[in-house]
Amino acid sequence: MPHLKTLNAPKIWPVKRKSSKFVAKARPGPHPISRGITLNLLLKEVLNYARTTREVKKILNEKQIIVDKVIRKDHKFPVGIMDVIDIPKMNQHYRLLINEKNKLVANEIKKENSNLKPLKITGKRMLKKNKTQINFFDGKSMIIDGSSYKVGDTLVYNLEKKKIESHLKLGNKSRVYIIEGKYQGRIGEIENIKKETKDDRIVIKDKQGNFETLKKYAFVIDENVIR
Repeated sequence: MPHLKTLNAPKIWPVKRKSSKFVAKARPGPHPISRGITLNLLLKEVLNYARTTREVKKILNEKQIIVDKVIRKDHKFPVGIMDVIDIPKMNQHYRLLINEKNKLVANEIKKENSNLKPLKITGKRMLKKNKTQINFFDGKSMIIDGSSYKVGDTLVYNLEKKKIESHLKLGNKSRVYIIEGKYQGRIGEIENIKKETKDDRIVIKDKQGNFETLKKYAFVIDENVIR
């Protein structure tokens, strides 16, 4: 089905649920339907660059929107957390984040930081000849020699140079951004990691105090993510 009922749309989608009955579904892409929105919704409801789908298509056909350094012209292409949106015509650069209300937001960043994309490691598999396949949060994967990287760590990838710039380990004192659960959208420092039978939990300290959540909800970041 190319559309779904607005009332059934994922909570992350910034749609007016009572003003329209249907909304266009995203095409298959790097983000699942529960964690991504279409470029159509991004330009209309998040960035307010267009009022109608027709206007969105015009902007995209003019090659004005770049996602992770790739020009995108499909208004149904899905974008999600940590994706970088460049709009050269406006000299504006954004990183998509999720706020505490479970809504995708566009955080404006410096041009030099728009080259960097944090990639959370969600899986790894050993291959032949000392090769390792690393799987990332956004559906991408990479094959590298050996591996000192662990599931839960973050690799900061340079989109233009196509190389890993830094390795951010998940552990005590790591700065993390919570992307799921009750405390999503909050940024703090890990105080303690509790080893449990099923899912490890972490204690985090931020400006509001201490809170506890699942380790798998944490996305290790550095200062370049939000500026």
